[in-house]
Amino acid sequence: MKVIKNINNNVSLCLDGDGYEVVVFGSGVGFVKPPSEIPLEKIQRTFYDINPNYLNVISQLDGLEKMRLPDSPFHTEPAS
Repeated sequence: MKVIKNINNNVSLCLDGDGYEVVVFGSGVGFVKPPSEIPLEKIQRTFYDINPNYLNVISQLDGLEKMRLPDSPFHTEPAS
């Protein structure tokens, strides 16, 4: 799998051997710099035919996990 774009440290957009775009999940796959190859043993899950809008959402979710949202009903304070 050839890396096109890293979404976060565990998710990358890649090209498979047939030239199809695929979203790849695996521990540390986002540290492989484009346009390098990801070793297949690092890949845990793949998704084909992903709507490009979902790629933007995934990128935004990575940023949201770093934010604190106190008004959220799902917000919990860290244990002290």
